[in-house]
Amino acid sequence: MKKSLASGIAILFVAFVLIYVIVTPDMDLFNMNKSWGTKKMYVRVTADSQQPPEMVRGTKDSRYHYYLVAYDVTGNARPISFSTSKSLKPDSLLLVLVKGSKDKNGNHTVGRYDVIELDKVPARVREKLELRTG
Repeated sequence: MKKSLASGIAILFVAFVLIYVIVTPDMDLFNMNKSWGTKKMYVRVTADSQQPPEMVRGTKDSRYHYYLVAYDVTGNARPISFSTSKSLKPDSLLLVLVKGSKDKNGNHTVGRYDVIELDKVPARVREKLELRTG
């Protein structure tokens, strides 16, 4: 009895997970922890936002650090910081997932970012970033 009940619960759990994954196809299972508790915000990379690259100790790799102001869909601003192994082109538009935590300078940290096109930037944010449409 107990064995069949446990098997039934396990089957229901697996079915629930499968249905959830099918219903939410854009879900990134490998990066979910980077998006939990974050807020979608938008930034425009500027030439002066990139700090000189720092070498990662013990490797030949370097990290580029960025300090920017991000805006949410309603136009509220937050100072953010993040680092990446890639140098981002000035005027690149990014969708950033901003965490609640802050770095030692009081900037909100970023869990993840994606380069996006102008048409993905909300109108209010375009105004704040002084982006021209058309």
